[in-house]
Amino acid sequence: MALMRNSLGLFLVCFALMAGSCRDPMEHAHCDDTLLKRVPSPNGKLVIVIYNRTCNRGVTFFTYADVEDATVWFSWPRHPVVCFLVSHANSPHQLDAVWRDGNHIDVSSPDELDKYDVALPEHTCKDIDIEVVYNFKFKSPPVQEDKETVAAIREAIKQSESCIDQKFGSGHANYLRSLVDDKQHRQALELLCTNLEVEKCPISKETYALLEQAATRMAISRSYLENLRPLVQ
Repeated sequence: MALMRNSLGLFLVCFALMAGSCRDPMEHAHCDDTLLKRVPSPNGKLVIVIYNRTCNRGVTFFTYADVEDATVWFSWPRHPVVCFLVSHANSPHQLDAVWRDGNHIDVSSPDELDKYDVALPEHTCKDIDIEVVYNFKFKSPPVQEDKETVAAIREAIKQSESCIDQKFGSGHANYLRSLVDDKQHRQALELLCTNLEVEKCPISKETYALLEQAATRMAISRSYLENLRPLVQ
């Protein structure tokens, strides 16, 4: 009887571990994927997958495309990734991809994209001989060195310092200033907007006007400002 109880206990422990391992791996990261399109290769062994990923309760948004191994049927929630094709951040844009044949993929978008929001691979599709051709239209590069824009970002950081240091730790505002000092103006502005949105920091009309001035001048995604509007007091 004792042996049966021990065996049953061991089985329950193993079952609990197995159940825990089957949880969505993105749950901890608070991200959700929405499948948009699947494009099988001519021989059916590979598949292009296009999907949207939202994180931090919808604060950050990405559109991805990758190539997956369709022969591994038991994987979950999707097949193993063979290689990454492209991602676009910050706002929903249409991506499309087609197989010209088993070794050639065309990736395109009908939208005009911001080059700073597009990530492309720096290597080939692993050991598979696949050539990828990208057909994208890009916006003109944003202004980075305008003195008034930089001054607006610095002042917005100063006016937001109390909240972001309280929420993210003392010195976080100085980190944002260091990005500006290193001429990473775009990164500093986008991170500041994201910090304010995530922590629901109250924003004065003056601070919002500074953020709007810099965001417009640098042509960052309008979604940053739209997410901040409910916080303006």
